[in-house]
Amino acid sequence: MIEKKKAKENTDIKQFKTFVNEVLGEDEADLFLGEYNERWENRIEKEEPELNTFVLNAMEFDNAACAVVLMNDWMKSMNKAENYEAWKKKSSVQKQKVIDDYYFQIKTNTFRADMAKFGGREGVVDKLLKSSSELRKKNYKGALELVSPLLSLLDNGLFISNDRFKYVSIMEKIDCLVYEHYYKSSSCQTKNINFICPIEDIFLRVGAIHFFMENYSDAKKCFIEALKWNPVSKYSLWYLSQICLEQKEWNDCYSAIVCGLKYACRSSHFKAFYDALMAYFSCNDLDQDALCCNYLKMQYISSDEDRKEVALDFDFLSKRKNRAKKREEKLCNNYFKLSTKSSNVQSGKIECWSNKKNDVTIEDIRRSSQKYGYPTGVNSDLIEITQAELKKAISDENKSGVEYFESVLSDLTKCNDTLKISHFEKNHVGLNIVN
Repeated sequence: MIEKKKAKENTDIKQFKTFVNEVLGEDEADLFLGEYNERWENRIEKEEPELNTFVLNAMEFDNAACAVVLMNDWMKSMNKAENYEAWKKKSSVQKQKVIDDYYFQIKTNTFRADMAKFGGREGVVDKLLKSSSELRKKNYKGALELVSPLLSLLDNGLFISNDRFKYVSIMEKIDCLVYEHYYKSSSCQTKNINFICPIEDIFLRVGAIHFFMENYSDAKKCFIEALKWNPVSKYSLWYLSQICLEQKEWNDCYSAIVCGLKYACRSSHFKAFYDALMAYFSCNDLDQDALCCNYLKMQYISSDEDRKEVALDFDFLSKRKNRAKKREEKLCNNYFKLSTKSSNVQSGKIECWSNKKNDVTIEDIRRSSQKYGYPTGVNSDLIEITQAELKKAISDENKSGVEYFESVLSDLTKCNDTLKISHFEKNHVGLNIVN
């Protein structure tokens, strides 16, 4: 038994030496395995417990190659007595920050070296842009050929999240702040690597192409991966809701929609998710609730195409509830008469509904929302987060930050005002469309 254990240890040592040779090269490996290894065991394990623990965790749970490079570079630097003396004067917190930052830089450099075959980050972005062009032309095969090879960038395992290391790839500033508010953990390090490689965008693009090719299984995998990199992505959540609708996965569909509404911050987001929620209710023969969502959705429409779509939905849902033909025609006709008579235009707005009672009241919408748990307004957390960041940007005299957060806050405020009950007269739903 002892001989077997010793043989295994010898095998492990031999494999580790081979691994170090591959990572550092023969000359560097000899120095690392000899002088550096001895010094590490005699000094670092006793005098630098934070560094030793970090390296062991990184080697076991994150990326062994990068951990070896960290050890090697650190020992090179500490070969100089003055460097080691300066290091010992640092506090534990300062040491940890230096180690964290340097380790992340090692991983970044390694990832960028792998990305060079695609022309670096610029090359990756260029492929994503070209795939968008092909997607608009409905050349799905060509679009997929451009971006699917980019998924191989994750094969090196450099940025795989675990209990100690959390990596995200989030494009929008507001999404970064929302993520920090809801998901950031004090028990692990979190790094946004979007500036290194737009991984979220890669998964979104590949997923969207599969979606339009009706390869729903592959598309779903991509959007689930995209959500791992950005859990607050409205786009991934919307696509998932559509796939789940198609596959009649009702619970997952509803969860994706409600989650998307939680993070929605623009009119286009609310319109898309209320449309998805309307479809969800309709597919489950809950026509009254579907009508409630259609009324909510129409608060955000701005184009003739959108108006036509909503009118058709009203028509369809009305027929499902066996309403009279005359009532259906009047509903749609009133809806389409947006600007035919100048007498209808008042203060830049057009009243599209008669003053007669409509079929869905605000109370109906409240009851539906309360029963099924979907929001009928902007998440107040998003407003508070944006206001705080705007205040900070103003204090720091960050002009670009002020402009960005003013724009986000403006969108949130408009969306919030749109859904206020005071916009509906006499407790019945009406629609005002701004010219």
